[in-house]
Amino acid sequence: MTLPAFTIKQFGEKRWQKRVQFSVDKLLAVELINERFGRSKSGIQKAYEYWRDKKQRGQVSLDEYEWGPGDDVATTLIDVSPDSPLHYRFTSTRFKYFGWMMDKRLSDFPHREIVSACSTEYLACKTLGEPVAHHLSHDLNGFRRDYLRLLLPLTDRSGRVAALACVSRHLDSPVPDESHPSTPDD
Repeated sequence: MTLPAFTIKQFGEKRWQKRVQFSVDKLLAVELINERFGRSKSGIQKAYEYWRDKKQRGQVSLDEYEWGPGDDVATTLIDVSPDSPLHYRFTSTRFKYFGWMMDKRLSDFPHREIVSACSTEYLACKTLGEPVAHHLSHDLNGFRRDYLRLLLPLTDRSGRVAALACVSRHLDSPVPDESHPSTPDD
């Protein structure tokens, strides 16, 4: 079962975000267009193909997933084993952006609008047990991003989704707000 395509828009004083969920097939079609112009596969395409090729009995084991960041994507690993999405943790050491969130819970992220939306999106991917694609853009008091994101479910030894590989490709360079850097970690 694939989640239907939908768009969420939120606006406030000096704050807005737009989150579009669509099929993974559509995301891969967009990436294919870029491949034709760039003559090479994108990191999102490679990550999906890697995940697809590892899939056995409809699942990919967390123990077998070793995809890291590419030149054009950032990959993070999110522990989704807690019951509450607010307690999901960023556990990967393969951060390209937001290294300061390493080993922190989703609820520790400083922008509530993002926490609320991500908790719903991560829980949906965990529950469905299949990849989910998004186009996300926002400006939250100067914290600006515009990117494509692919969530890939990973299972524990019992077959339950225990982690998500989050592969994102920024369409524009992230712009930090004054308190939290969003540029690549050194």
